[in-house]
Amino acid sequence: MLVEQSNQRNAKSLFQVKTPEFVNKPTTQEVKQSETAVFEAKVDGYPIPK
Repeated sequence: MLVEQSNQRNAKSLFQVKTPEFVNKPTTQEVKQSETAVFEAKVDGYPIPK
């Protein structure tokens, strides 16, 4: 059991993550029916968000 606990601590230190967060958020847009709205955003985190 001591070995398992040690391995769990080592695994936690290897897999550090950063919660995804918006760097640039999408902006509110108004478009007419049948027009296209384009939303752009930038997200940061680790591992890199897809």
